[in-house]
Amino acid sequence: MPPPAAPRMADSLAFTAFSMLRANGEVLQFQLMHAAAEQLFFEGKRHLAARDAQRARACYRRAVAIAPGLAEAHAGKSLLIVHEGGYGDMIQFSRYAAILKHGGARRITLVAPPALQTLLAAVEGIDDVLPSDAAIARSEWDFWVSLMSLPHLCATRADSIPAGLPYVHADRDAVARWRPTLPAPGTLVGVVCKGNPKFENDEERSIASFATLAPLADVDGVNFVDLQIGEPQAAPAALDSKLLHPGHRVEPFADTAAIVDSLDLVICVDTAIAHLAGAMGKPCWVLLPWHMPDWRWLAERSDSPWYPGAMRLFRQPARGDWTSVIARVRSALDEFVASGRRR
Repeated sequence: MPPPAAPRMADSLAFTAFSMLRANGEVLQFQLMHAAAEQLFFEGKRHLAARDAQRARACYRRAVAIAPGLAEAHAGKSLLIVHEGGYGDMIQFSRYAAILKHGGARRITLVAPPALQTLLAAVEGIDDVLPSDAAIARSEWDFWVSLMSLPHLCATRADSIPAGLPYVHADRDAVARWRPTLPAPGTLVGVVCKGNPKFENDEERSIASFATLAPLADVDGVNFVDLQIGEPQAAPAALDSKLLHPGHRVEPFADTAAIVDSLDLVICVDTAIAHLAGAMGKPCWVLLPWHMPDWRWLAERSDSPWYPGAMRLFRQPARGDWTSVIARVRSALDEFVASGRRR
């Protein structure tokens, strides 16, 4: 894996701008592009709906929002971290609970989708996890804060991302239950080629068919596990003969984490599985679209400061070009297998 790249000005500017705009109650994504040699620029684009601030204030009106810049404001206090974004966002930013706890917070409660409750309950700093689809007794906390405002409140910049790995762990009983169901010999690789079809950029980030991944089946000594939840999709015979489909038996995300724990590598498009593998410290290769890659992957880098040492980024050189991406992944997979890295 290439050494981590030093933070660049474009990365820092984009991250800082994102953080500042979050403080004003907006969710923005940045597309980082290069204009010409040695000249980088970034373009801010509203990519997700603005935070529904009125709804949030109504829901948590008996609690007090944390004031930005007051590092001591939460010392000895109880905090409610409000569900925001998708599954991947929840996994990525749950790491901030440990920072708040180390800063003196007495009790931290996270509101999360039911599918993530079990997984995130074990994250350092989180004392309780409440389901996002249930009523909440609003008077139990001193402060509330939206999940994706935490980087701003913790003064995070591109060169100061809290990136201790792993901070998400699989349940050991679940690992013991799943491990015997997985192929034992050789290198074991989890794959995901599609994200949530309701995501507005899903057409760009998802790969239409397992057929695109077929060249990976040519690598000797590799078996694959389809980490896609639900009924299996068709795959070419050469790949399907090496591909296990446990998705219809998986309860996300605790079971998925147990499976990932037993893998050597995860190869996926930009979905929550990328954040799960990264947060677990599992080697993970993320396939990124040329058009509108997510802001968190920064500009042109082949690594991620959010998941140092664990994540490698493979970017499309042109819009829609997954063929050359998979060719590079296949070559890298040959090297990975030859290196003998094992779970």
